[in-house]
Amino acid sequence: MKKNICRVISVLMIGSICIFSTACTSTVSKAAGTKIQAEKNQEIKIKTKTLKLDEKYLIGDVEIPVFSNFMNKEVEERINNYFEKNATDFIDMQMESAKLMKKEDGFKKNKIASNFKVTYKDKNLVSVIINKNVDNSFRIKDCYTLDLNTGKQIFLYRLFDPMKDYKQIIKNYVEEDMKKKGKEYFLSKSDIKDNQYYLKENSLVIYLNQYETNFENEDYDEFEIPFEAFQDGINTKISLKPYSVKVDAKKINKDNQYLIENINIPVISGLEDEKVQNRINKMFESDAKKFRNELNEYAKSAFEDFKKDGYEMRPYIADITFEEKKNEKDILSIYTVYYQYTGGAHGMHNDIAYNIDLKTGNIIKLKDLFKEGYNYKKVIDEKIKEQIDKIQSEYKEKKLKEGEKIKNIYLPYNRFEGIDKNQRFYLKDNRLCIYFGLYEIASYAEGIPTFEIPLSELKEGLKEDFSDLL
Repeated sequence: MKKNICRVISVLMIGSICIFSTACTSTVSKAAGTKIQAEKNQEIKIKTKTLKLDEKYLIGDVEIPVFSNFMNKEVEERINNYFEKNATDFIDMQMESAKLMKKEDGFKKNKIASNFKVTYKDKNLVSVIINKNVDNSFRIKDCYTLDLNTGKQIFLYRLFDPMKDYKQIIKNYVEEDMKKKGKEYFLSKSDIKDNQYYLKENSLVIYLNQYETNFENEDYDEFEIPFEAFQDGINTKISLKPYSVKVDAKKINKDNQYLIENINIPVISGLEDEKVQNRINKMFESDAKKFRNELNEYAKSAFEDFKKDGYEMRPYIADITFEEKKNEKDILSIYTVYYQYTGGAHGMHNDIAYNIDLKTGNIIKLKDLFKEGYNYKKVIDEKIKEQIDKIQSEYKEKKLKEGEKIKNIYLPYNRFEGIDKNQRFYLKDNRLCIYFGLYEIASYAEGIPTFEIPLSELKEGLKEDFSDLL
């Protein structure tokens, strides 16, 4: 833990969980010249690292799962980095919040807590829940289902036949189960998120609210569906492609009278071509520096104006966070959020996806994915409109059941008219994700509208260079 995040009083190693995984090693048959996959069992251990915090602004215990005994140490490191980053991001977020509140009457240290539970394990994957609590009044739930052979996160759709409507099966089961309990419940398929689930020994559990403030309603935010509810069961033998490069974060945590900074800059390593690697890293560094410097000057000027007028200024905030969306073969998609708070009801953020060709270091534009003459805009527009129609239809049905008059129903994403030539997108797993900035096609409360399209539905128009994306 870095000193500028928090002062760690002690680190305790407690508990131990053992699971078995399968690692594959390749040998070449001289006779046939083919690769033979030789499976070897490995006993993977999970321990608990506890950070006991007693800082100027924070107090509490944060538990982090630590995996060990992998045959592939790169996979072990990547999985541990997932959980370490999850914990430090949580601490940074709460530290930032506490700093903003420090001058208010009755300020006291924020008390935070975090613990985890392994809910499912087999030789291929593991599911882990991380529960976080802030002052016993606000909870955050994160779940990771990870492939033990690559360290990658497994999204919900990977567990099912792509031709089956698994969300409809989940919806039907939940509504029928609630009906048996004497409760009317409407579950929208759009509320079933591919990263908001975890596995148990014989069931799938989905949860709807990552952020929970009303603990009394928690029974209606998490639903357990037995594997047998799915006709073909659930596939846990998932084969994913390995990572191409390592992505770390360069962290900058600073604060003064007018600006609180929590900057995370992507830094890649492992490319054979160091010139390309340096070029990519300089791009990330340059964009972060520009964002930080512009906001710093703006905050400093505002601070001087406040001081001149005899007022005290609440510090502005500059945050940069990022997430790897795709990192395999020669493609890297990094989704970066540039967030700023300069007063008012809420902050603003500009979300930028860097889709990078790792062979050249060049940014990939949406049109670059498709063959010359292929009307990708028309095809993508139609698929997004189809998704919006389904979302609006479900939303309307839900509101009518709640007794709202049809003339008063606001339909989400009603400002969508089509993608443009500089359309924002990123690649995730085997999907193309089209997204829109704040206020582009929806209200601020609706966040960043994102529409995922399986690349298999676009394969007719994909360039041969990108056929590996399928």
